[in-house]
Amino acid sequence: MPEWETIHGMITEAGADLEAARRSQQSRDAKWAIVAAYSSMVHSYRALIQVKGYQEKSDACLREAIDALYVEEGALDPALLAGFREAEFLCNQAVYDGVYSEPGARWAVSSAEAVLEAVRMLLPFE
Repeated sequence: MPEWETIHGMITEAGADLEAARRSQQSRDAKWAIVAAYSSMVHSYRALIQVKGYQEKSDACLREAIDALYVEEGALDPALLAGFREAEFLCNQAVYDGVYSEPGARWAVSSAEAVLEAVRMLLPFE
């Protein structure tokens, strides 16, 4: 049975991370815009799998769960999941290699916005 309070908290956190990403982007802090955008996506997707009663143990498990539970079922656009993979790559580059850019940050923030919007449409209380 889904824990609705936890799921609502995940969506709230996704929104807060998205706002942080937007602020970072406006401040021309591309690295943290990317990191916060990716975090927003993670929280959005975690909420979705928790609706189905699952909990992930890693980002790889999260991707697989979203693919199996939503993309393959036709409920979620596969491009959003592909974007999640790309955002993870950009985040890892930014954090571990110090490689990031303003265009990458703009793309990540835009992708996080699209993910949160799509997830909200799938949640029964949003």
